[in-house]
Amino acid sequence: MVVEFNGVNIPSDPELENQINDRLSFKKFLGLSFSKPSPDHSTFSRFRSRLSKASMEQIHPVTNCDISDRYF
Repeated sequence: MVVEFNGVNIPSDPELENQINDRLSFKKFLGLSFSKPSPDHSTFSRFRSRLSKASMEQIHPVTNCDISDRYF
């Protein structure tokens, strides 16, 4: 799965973890504390594995709308 946020392609869960820890804008969007590290990269894959494909397809457009509404 490739995540794209504000034009940044994030090809893996470890890279997503790194980007969240590196960018204040990501932490702000996610509502995470600036003083604490992001969730471990395995958290993302465990979350996705618990959702069905249909659930992921429903979440994706809503998330994209939320990102667009907040940042564009």
